[in-house]
Formats: sequence, C-alpha cells, structure tokens
Amino acid sequence: MLGSIWDNLTFYFASGGYVMGPLVLASVLIWFGIGYRWSVLHRPDDRNVRRLLEKHRRDTHKPAGGLVEQAVVKGLAVARTGPPHLRRVLDDTFAQEEQALHRYTRMVKALVAAASGE
Repeated sequence: MLGSIWDNLTFYFASGGYVMGPLVLASVLIWFGIGYRWSVLHRPDDRNVRRLLEKHRRDTHKPAGGLVEQAVVKGLAVARTGPPHLRRVLDDTFAQEEQALHRYTRMVKALVAAASGE
C-alpha cells in the first residue's frame, strides 16, 4: 500500500519535471498558512461572540479556549477598568491577537498570486 503510494508520487514528480519541486513546496506552505489560521480562529464551541461575552461576563473564572475567546476575556477586563477612551485601549490590548491572526497572510497571498500569474 505505502509502496504504491510512493511509486505514484515519484512518477508524478518525475513527469512534472523541474517545476514539481517548487510546486510541492508552495502547496505545503500554502496549506501550512491556511491550517495555522484555522487553528488560531477555531473555537471549541459554536457560540457566537455575543454569547461568549455573556458567558464571560457572568463567570469570570472560566479559562479562555481560543484566540477569539482570549480576546473576549481581555476586552472585558479592560472594559471593567472603565478607561476614558475604550476603543484606543482595546486596540492596544488586542495588538498581540491581531498580530497572531495576520501571521503567514503575506506568504499565502504571495504564493497564490505567483501561482495565478499575477
């Protein structure tokens, strides 16, 4: 079974010529970037953000699951302090989450643009 899969892969690689190396590498990098983004945005439950806000307003001791839930917890903690310019403070507070969210975006866009010939 594994031998036939390997034989098929080597056949396709040999048939494609010199283009196959960069093509396989680009495919792996694109799927890595997409998988990273999915894992960062994935929430353990299907609740929308409004329900997450309600849940963490009621129970402040529940651990946060993913990036979105961590942002909800951080945002509620900042809102409880009552800063005069809440939006500006929230922008500063969510800088790490935003940075994590945009990681590998440029790489995926560049690879897709190169593959499409743009």
